[in-house]
Amino acid sequence: MSRFGGIDIGGTTIKYGLVIDGKVIKRYEDLTPQNEETMRCLLKEIIRKLNLEKVIGIGIGFPGYVDQIKKRYIWGPNLKFEVKLEDLVNNVNVQKLKIDNDANLAALAEYENYYKGKVDNLVYVSFGTGIGGGVINACSLLRGGGSAGEIGHMLISDDINLEPCSCGKVGCFESLASARRWTDVVKKLIKEEPLSDLSKLSQYEIKGSQLFNREISLTKIQKIERDKIVEYICRGLISIYEIFDNELFIIGGSFTEEDNDLIFLVETKIQELDLNDIRSFPEIKMSRLKSDAGIVGAAYFANE
Repeated sequence: MSRFGGIDIGGTTIKYGLVIDGKVIKRYEDLTPQNEETMRCLLKEIIRKLNLEKVIGIGIGFPGYVDQIKKRYIWGPNLKFEVKLEDLVNNVNVQKLKIDNDANLAALAEYENYYKGKVDNLVYVSFGTGIGGGVINACSLLRGGGSAGEIGHMLISDDINLEPCSCGKVGCFESLASARRWTDVVKKLIKEEPLSDLSKLSQYEIKGSQLFNREISLTKIQKIERDKIVEYICRGLISIYEIFDNELFIIGGSFTEEDNDLIFLVETKIQELDLNDIRSFPEIKMSRLKSDAGIVGAAYFANE
């Protein structure tokens, strides 16, 4: 694999870098702009910066719906404006510039780097500002009509009293179990119990994933809130498995850089919820590329 650039656009940050032979050699990060014009300007500057590294192609992952035929990002609940590829390529000296959904590209990276030839079907689930999904089915990335894998917006609750998801629906997987939701819950809990161990730890930095660290002594109320999130995650994963019959789940997102016991908690709960002895629930693994998965996948895609 030659020199490629990968750009991973999330709802909160844009991660990008130079990728050589599937490894991120140089890595950068910026806050995600919240308006169309600022986004275009920043992406042009990022592309210019990667072009100086003499890349022969650049892939860009967007957090939402992508029209690959017309080469444009359409819309997403956490990035609610259009971006056209043609707006980014003026005076850019790269042979290839391609776009896809960010979680699709992360799934591609994990598969190509670690699981190709070992499993034929896996689902990548990314927990961040939203919940993204990428599906490898029969060794190929599943796109459906173009936007398959938007698992964050499948409905897993019929409680009409819930706050609406950023997509407008009520009861979405994303609104109940995203990493942003974890952080919101932690903020509420430390306000309610300011003397708890969770509160003391959070005075330096609030991280939603602290809920899933079994070395932290949670109060009874905090455990109840944590377990609600874990059950929502399990409901989502069980539903996905019933649809795709995948052999493996890969869990990704920036939180994978931190110590946590999310997989242990999820697997324990799934054993309670999934009582069918006919099939074995897929193994769940943390992303080995961690927060670089989207960058590496974007570079792989540019090389296709």
